[in-house]
Amino acid sequence: MNKKRLIIIFTFMLLFINVAFVKAESEYYKHVWSYDWKVNSMSGIIDSIDTEDGFLAVGFTNGESIKAKILYFDKKGEYVSEETYNNTKLARIIKENDYYYAFGKNQTNNTYVVLKLDSKGKIKDSFEYEVENSLSDAEDDAFYVVSGKNQFFIMDFWYFSVHDFRAIVIDKGFNENDCYDVPRDNWDDEMNQKLKPFTDLHEFYMNYAFDWDGSTEEDVTDSIPYKDGFLVTRVEFNSQESILWYEKDGEPVWEKDLGNVFAKAVIPYGDIIIVSIGSWDSEKVEFGIFDNKGNLLEKDDIYNYYPSGDFYPEFFVELENGFMTASTKDDNPLATQLMYFSKPFKVNVKTDGNGEIKVESTAFSFDEVKFTIEPKKGYVLGEVKVIDSNGNVLTFHENTFTMPSADVLIEATFVKETINPETLTGFTMVIVMLAGVCTAIIIISNYRKLRWLR
Repeated sequence: MNKKRLIIIFTFMLLFINVAFVKAESEYYKHVWSYDWKVNSMSGIIDSIDTEDGFLAVGFTNGESIKAKILYFDKKGEYVSEETYNNTKLARIIKENDYYYAFGKNQTNNTYVVLKLDSKGKIKDSFEYEVENSLSDAEDDAFYVVSGKNQFFIMDFWYFSVHDFRAIVIDKGFNENDCYDVPRDNWDDEMNQKLKPFTDLHEFYMNYAFDWDGSTEEDVTDSIPYKDGFLVTRVEFNSQESILWYEKDGEPVWEKDLGNVFAKAVIPYGDIIIVSIGSWDSEKVEFGIFDNKGNLLEKDDIYNYYPSGDFYPEFFVELENGFMTASTKDDNPLATQLMYFSKPFKVNVKTDGNGEIKVESTAFSFDEVKFTIEPKKGYVLGEVKVIDSNGNVLTFHENTFTMPSADVLIEATFVKETINPETLTGFTMVIVMLAGVCTAIIIISNYRKLRWLR
């Protein structure tokens, strides 16, 4: 075999290997950015939200004293700034009209803390309300906040408190006289309706989630309200197996065996369900993607997205434009890394019928989107506009634009093709010249005939 043939075969093998190991992007989401909170003290990110300017994440650091942290990132995930609030752990952040409200607990007294923030995480106002029956900590997975008509309702419970839990009512105007805490038996209709998913979740934990007598080594690792029930991940430590199920009215609607894995966090995400799944005997961690019946659609190795370190997703946060994971690192028990995944957005087209726009029907945040426009015969392009679903007009160059975190409409109009006046003038001159030549020929010919007749 000659040297040239060997080179050809070797090149072909390299191409084959590269193709075999190229990972296709998931059709369900796209990793956009990661942020590793590098601090010397213990720290934790507990909740996050997307804003008009970027993203906010809330949590705390443990140093000489606990401090709440509000981290602000721009739309590309670049860390910009942070705010602090002493002696406090923040557990939830929600949007209310034009502001964002972070909720937590002051760790040195019995006060619930509410911070009013702008879209860049700057503290515009703060409020603390003391209650006699406050719990000692802001439990990240047992601290819920919902917005009522004139009040915020906080439901804070300890899993092992079977009956003694209550709601803390915070006036949206921070008027202390209109704030109070009320036991479960005295809730009004609005509180019952708004907090029902979480009271049901509490009852679920009390009745089923815990191994009260110690007879088994099973534990619920995550649960979240889903439709009119709950999504639940559960681990059996003796057999090292996990299950995912959809629970409703105390009975499983469906239940799926995940096999010899450790299932941790779960999130409903559009029409799919995502579970963080770890291996018992290695550092491999995957996103398991399931349909709404619990059937496995695909697995995605999440270390494809990590820059470095041993991370494990502890929980998911659903966002308006995608989702985030908050992960622990290197056996640190608190989540210090955020990863943002964009959901696919629609690229819609609209014309007046006299041409066609060709473009992919979906794209992810920050993708470069290329489109082509083909007028019908006899028409030329008139005007093109690219507008997102929030009404923002997007700038494009050479029929290419950057996809925002929103659906987009490309609209084109066409006009009838007309002859260029300059071309028309030149054409007319040619016709006139040809007519003159023909006239001259006719005159000369007739003159000769007349002369011959003489």
